[in-house]
Amino acid sequence: MAKVRVAWFTPEGDSGSISQYFSETILPILKKKFSEKYDIQIFSDNFITSKHFLTAVSEHKKKPFDIFFYQLEDRKSSNFVRIHLGIQPGIVYFHDSYFTTFGPEPILNSPWKDIVCKSNSKKNNWPIRNFEHYQKGPFAYRESAFAGVSVFSSEHQRIEYNRLVEDRVLGGEDKRSYLLPLPGMLATDAIKSSSLKIAYAGKPEIPYRVHKILQAISETENMHFNWLIEKSEETQARELLKAYDVSSFKLFTERSVDNWSSVLSESDIAIHTLFSAFGQLGPYIQSSLISGKPSILTNFASGELYSEKIVFKVQPGNTESMQIREILKTLEDEGLRKEISEKVKSFANEFYNPEVIASELNSIFDNELNRVMLLNKNWNNLRAEARTSLIKEAPKYIGDENVWSERYKEHFQELGWL
Repeated sequence: MAKVRVAWFTPEGDSGSISQYFSETILPILKKKFSEKYDIQIFSDNFITSKHFLTAVSEHKKKPFDIFFYQLEDRKSSNFVRIHLGIQPGIVYFHDSYFTTFGPEPILNSPWKDIVCKSNSKKNNWPIRNFEHYQKGPFAYRESAFAGVSVFSSEHQRIEYNRLVEDRVLGGEDKRSYLLPLPGMLATDAIKSSSLKIAYAGKPEIPYRVHKILQAISETENMHFNWLIEKSEETQARELLKAYDVSSFKLFTERSVDNWSSVLSESDIAIHTLFSAFGQLGPYIQSSLISGKPSILTNFASGELYSEKIVFKVQPGNTESMQIREILKTLEDEGLRKEISEKVKSFANEFYNPEVIASELNSIFDNELNRVMLLNKNWNNLRAEARTSLIKEAPKYIGDENVWSERYKEHFQELGWL
């Protein structure tokens, strides 16, 4: 039986990327556990260990892929994914569904709404050239429209998708979706000490509520603050620590899951506060839970959906620091922390174990293979129709058949348009 060919799109060289972390964690398991099932080719926007994403179309022409698998997050290193998704729809794993930009230059004037209408036979004509197409945001409307199958690492994002998305290319109103949690990375237990050691990886910005955390710590004795930051944030972080008179702390630099695991190894509990529709708690919260760390979350957006049986929640607002302070005092009880740790580990191993996540992704591929193969076929037909229209139209704008052949035809071929 022929292997299922998968074009896997992932950033490389960005240690803080959720997509890169997922790929580095799950791909080795997939390749080992399902070695006879999948032929996976990795595409990125550089040439470190993979093929450049612009070669995916030519590779697809030579030997068609069955599945195009994309990961999407609100990060510059994922911009190439947003570009290629408009060239070839596929299965999209959303780590973010709200974006702070409309994307890189090539898609800023994307006529995606017209393409969606055309693909669903709601419009006969192709998009008008030299026309300014309004981009809708900050929700990922364009990216959702090109997702043949939508997968989410956060249940909150999945809820927003079901609420906001209407039509999709070649998919109409069928909005089936999956929740696939991010895998956690296991950390070792902290060495016992007289102080309660707190792990935190939020930015020194108001949405991450660090000012509330530091206020709570400053009002509580025997607290030590382990803070994972980017090097560029160090000055701001130190100013905040000084402003709140927090003297027992340690700064760790370069925010990544690997480094978070190191922070957790020196900590008793973790705090994951976020009061924003942008971003999510993963994969840091998953690593905290799978490592058995009692965790404090903001009861907002993605944090709302975690059960209070496994986490402590605080309401954002005037009493936020007081709530955090009371929880910290409660967690000074080592016996209670141990009891919580066992319960949390049991839950997290069932849902965030990398082996479990890899098997769930395999099930999604199994369930949706026929659907995405049909999507590929229909998209190829739509692209052939667009290509025919473009070839007829291009020389008219260029004005000289020789110029068209000498300067532009080669680039059209490279992009798979000829």
